[in-house]
Formats: sequence, C-alpha cells, structure tokens
Amino acid sequence: ANGIIAAGGAAGQIYALSGQGLRYALRCGEIAGKVAIDAITEGDVSMEGLADYERQWRAEFDAELRAGQLLHSSLSVSQDQQMDALLGALEDKPKLQQAFIDVFTGFRLKGPLEALLKDEEISRIFGRETVEKTLALK
Repeated sequence: ANGIIAAGGAAGQIYALSGQGLRYALRCGEIAGKVAIDAITEGDVSMEGLADYERQWRAEFDAELRAGQLLHSSLSVSQDQQMDALLGALEDKPKLQQAFIDVFTGFRLKGPLEALLKDEEISRIFGRETVEKTLALK
C-alpha cells in the first residue's frame, strides 16, 4: 500500500511445510530497506513506487514458498499417517533423508526437492498432482 512495506510473517513469508520464516524475514527485510531508501530518495513512496519490493522478493522466494504450501497441503489430510509413511519410505535411503531435511527446512530446495519427489514411493505419498505442480514451479 502507499507508504507501507510488510516483511516476514506480516507479509506471509513463511515456509508452510516447517513453519520457519526467519531466513525469509531477514532477506525480505533487507530488500524492503533498499527499496524504501530508493523510494524515499526518489520522493515516491506510493504503492507503485514501492512495487519493486514485491517483484524482488517474489522472484527470489515465491516458488519455494508455494512449494512448501503445496507439500504442506498434501500432508494435511491424515497428516500423522502420511508423515509416518514418508518417514518409513526414507528409512533405508540416506541421500533422500538429507533431501527431506533440506526440503522440510526450506534449505537448498531445488535439487533436494527434485530428488525427493522423483522417488516413486515418496511421490505416491504426496500425490501425483502435488508432485507435478511442485516440480513445475520455477
């Protein structure tokens, strides 16, 4: 809005799968500060003058935040059963265990997310539609 920039939890910049958001809050706060300085310097703190903030943070984080939302949603029905199945599927797969930790925490998401979701058993747990939508995010 005019004269307002929200960052972190106030802006919904939370990774839904794990609920973490500190990394997003810090980075988006940094982006917000730079955009605010430019807007004030240029004398335009209107919504249009601050729009670069939205473009920048979404370019950096939108795909991974949406991936977290999709994965969280797919686990929300029978969450305990699905999480048990997911952990069981990872039991004898140490590389996928690390990929799961990276995906769950939103850390180094792209490669680990692909590795995790391309596993047949894990793909079935999340559901084909969720897997396809998640892998399509750029």
